[in-house]
Amino acid sequence: MKEARRLPVGPVPASFDGTGRAPAYAENWLAMAGAEAASGGPVIRLWDFQTGMEGSGADASAAAGPAAAIGHADGPGVPLPADMPEKWCGLVGAVLALAEAWRGQDGRAPEYDVSSADIMRSFALQNSGTPEERRRLWKRNGRICVEHGLIFPMGFFACRDGHVALLGRSRRDWQRIAKAVGDPGWTRRPGFDNPFVLVRQSAEADALLEETLANQGRDDLLARGLEALPESLAASLACGWEHALPAVAGANSLYVIGRGPGYAIAREAALKLKETCRLHAEAYSAAEVRHGPIAIARSRPRDRFVALMFHARDASRASLEQACAAMRGIGAPVFVADAGEPDGDALPVA
Repeated sequence: MKEARRLPVGPVPASFDGTGRAPAYAENWLAMAGAEAASGGPVIRLWDFQTGMEGSGADASAAAGPAAAIGHADGPGVPLPADMPEKWCGLVGAVLALAEAWRGQDGRAPEYDVSSADIMRSFALQNSGTPEERRRLWKRNGRICVEHGLIFPMGFFACRDGHVALLGRSRRDWQRIAKAVGDPGWTRRPGFDNPFVLVRQSAEADALLEETLANQGRDDLLARGLEALPESLAASLACGWEHALPAVAGANSLYVIGRGPGYAIAREAALKLKETCRLHAEAYSAAEVRHGPIAIARSRPRDRFVALMFHARDASRASLEQACAAMRGIGAPVFVADAGEPDGDALPVA
């Protein structure tokens, strides 16, 4: 482990219980944070399969649903590789240990059960919603990630020393990914410059991308990918959202809405609105907002609810547009961060 990646956290009172791989991964995650488990603290039971049941991450993949959507279209489903379910379970266990150490004991000794299957169910829920939506939207594409978006690339691709995650959300993302992998000539060929079109028939591009990555290592790819970060941050800072200020400043509550990866952005945005602006803001997935949150906003018009939405150009877009229409339908101001949003409430994005 590289010493530069360690943080000076120190001993963390926690006990990771379990006979599988997840507890060992939890210890490793703590070590990456410069910490180590010490005696005392909460008991965190980590299960490679389901709570109270022996099994592996492969079993968790099957029970939670993603295994049905991973693999080749003409073959059986396959589990997530490389102990990924167990690693995710261990990560949650390590975060719980750090959170309890930060909060302090207060004389309590809480106990937790965390299972790989539950972690993966949460992942599936926020990326595609219900099992019915999963069956309709997910498909096996020959790679080790499920394909539920409408853009190329999206997945884990083999490289010289393992796999690298590549995820594009726009044409600009695809241009930057192409630059990070060495700017190969095939990315400039007709039909290969538009990721929204390329995803419809991506077999040739998949093969060319994997060939390009075969002799490249993960650290080098990451370093080249980060070269554009200062430019991206500067472009983001230049985006002005001032026209939303009057409505937001006069609101008592904000709903921050996303779906899939956009839901993670929504949660972070809601937290920052609380921390920096002292505004009451709650994040919701677009799959959830049309029930309780809409009903509360409709029944309490004097509370002046405002919605901030993060639109995406993938399979979640229809759900986000429905949530946007529902909020506008009850008279709430809605501001949409989306490069393709045509109306006056658009918030520019980089």
